[in-house]
Amino acid sequence: MVLVVAAAATAGVAAQSDNGIGLSLDPVRDTVEPGETVQIGVTVENAGDAVAPATVLRLGSLPDGWTLDSWSGTDAAFRDSTNEWLWTAVDPGETLKFTVVVAVPSDAAGEGTVAGTLSDGTDRETSASATIRVSEADATTTPNDADSGSGAPAGSDPQSRLERLRTSVETPGFGPVPALLGLLLTAAALATRRRK
Repeated sequence: MVLVVAAAATAGVAAQSDNGIGLSLDPVRDTVEPGETVQIGVTVENAGDAVAPATVLRLGSLPDGWTLDSWSGTDAAFRDSTNEWLWTAVDPGETLKFTVVVAVPSDAAGEGTVAGTLSDGTDRETSASATIRVSEADATTTPNDADSGSGAPAGSDPQSRLERLRTSVETPGFGPVPALLGLLLTAAALATRRRK
C-alpha cells in the first residue's frame, strides 16, 4: 500500500515536465507513534519556460484529528482557514523547499495520508501525497505523557499554536529578503536626497 502511494506521488512530480509545475511531499519518517509530530519536506518546482503566476499550494483535508502544527523555510503568505501557501509567482527553473510539521493525535491508529495540490494562475495543476503509518501505542502511556503528563504535544494549546502561526506570517509575503532589500533601497534614496 505505501509503495503504491509513493509511486502515485512520484508520478505526480514526474508529470510536472508536461505542465511545467511539480510538487513532492517527503516525510522525514514513514512511521510515527500516536501523539508525535512528523516533518514533511515540501518541494514546489517550476520546470517550465514561463513564470507560474499566483502559485498556490493547498494541503488537502488531513486525517481525522491530525493538525498542521507549524512550518518553516518559506516566506509565502499562508491562509490558515484553508491550509494554503500563496506565492505571487514562481520563476522558470525555480525550486522552493520548505518543511511542514503535522501533529498526529494520541488516539491515532493505522495510516494517514497527507495530500497537496499545487496550482497556478494559468490553470496548471499537479498533486502529491505521502502516507504515514501510526504504530500501535503502548496502552499505559503515550510518547508525551512522560514529558507533560497530559498526553498533548508540547505547545499544542490554541494560544501557543496561534502565536506560532502569527510569527510565521506576521506580514504575509514580506519575508527577510524583501525587508532587507526595502531597507537598502530606502537608505540609498535618503543618501541621494542628502547629496542634492
